[in-house]
Amino acid sequence: MNALHAQFIVSNVVTGESGQIHVIGRCGEAIVAVGDVFRCVYRIRKPEYPHGMAGPPIRESGEHEAALKVQCIHAYDKSLRELGAGMTGSLVIVGDGVKYVAPGVMLGQPSPACVES
Repeated sequence: MNALHAQFIVSNVVTGESGQIHVIGRCGEAIVAVGDVFRCVYRIRKPEYPHGMAGPPIRESGEHEAALKVQCIHAYDKSLRELGAGMTGSLVIVGDGVKYVAPGVMLGQPSPACVES
């Protein structure tokens, strides 16, 4: 488990018939593993660089405390135990804070000032 550094950028959210929450997106710079817990949900924005260059997402204010546990990982038509840095896939998450999960947020760990907004 690498929960201290695990991040996941959410592109889409799907609620299955069973009520399970599937988040589709991209892993940050550290591995996300089954059993990891995201402790904070926050909005991000893409930085504006000249000539269309890309950079790391910028964390915006308005973080929400959470306890979202990774129950399952799916990528490339397989169930995986972990998702490598930068890989795309879907996570099944359970726990507190699901109401804050939406496209354009990052699941991660709190900054020192993480408070409910």
